Amino acid sequence: MLNKKGAIELSMSTIIIIVIGVTLLILGLAFVRGIFERVNVLGQKAFDDAEAMLSQVEVTDEFLAVTPTMTKIDKKKSISGAVVVHNMEETPIQIKINVESLKGKLECKFSETQEGYTEPFTLAAGDNVKYAMAIGAIAVGDDSCKITVQTDKVIEDKLTTAIAVTVE
Repeated sequence: MLNKKGAIELSMSTIIIIVIGVTLLILGLAFVRGIFERVNVLGQKAFDDAEAMLSQVEVTDEFLAVTPTMTKIDKKKSISGAVVVHNMEETPIQIKINVESLKGKLECKFSETQEGYTEPFTLAAGDNVKYAMAIGAIAVGDDSCKITVQTDKVIEDKLTTAIAVTVE
């Protein structure tokens, strides 16, 4: 007759290593989740501030206007800005708006697209469009978020402006 013994032997140290490994994995995942939640809250706050700033921006007689034009910010922080494009032509125009950091010390993007550009769209005659921006500081120094409007027609007004930012 055969002696069948099915025994799984795990040493005490193996069990302890498995328990410690699972514990560290759980703590690591909780830490990463907490970081992502804080980043999401900060990003959402910046975009909410930008939306509030947009509601305060008055439509001017300029084709392209931004607010603020100059500001200061701490490193690793973000601020809000607003861009207003006003079509003073008598016909609709096709436009696309781009925003970029001139020196790479800032992260400039629109809250609607979460990118540095908008999709091309038609702006009716006499109409205006407002976009909220989030400007994040990456490195210390002076930089600017350059806003450029591309149009399908020749427009005599300025098509480029900037928000000057000093990162401290």
